[in-house]
Amino acid sequence: DLRLLRLGLSPRNSLTGRVIWLTGASQGLGEELASVLVQDHGARVILSARRPSQLERVARGLGGPEQAYVLPLDMLSDQVTLEAAVAEAEAAFDGQ
Repeated sequence: DLRLLRLGLSPRNSLTGRVIWLTGASQGLGEELASVLVQDHGARVILSARRPSQLERVARGLGGPEQAYVLPLDMLSDQVTLEAAVAEAEAAFDGQ
């Protein structure tokens, strides 16, 4: 239940314009958390999971590439793949 997140952030600790990277974002809790962060708190998100088509669906629901960057990733990947994903994530919203 994400009611605490919805109620817990005040304007002085707003997430407006901040970028948050979520793994497991293609469904369930990850998808719901992405929605709360973008729609209720003004954050932009990087969405990661193993299923690109599901991530694209979630991103469209959040307003598209201005709000949600899709970065398909299996978190059990080798270190080189994970390091490349980190570099891509850092560049996703012009390093913000």
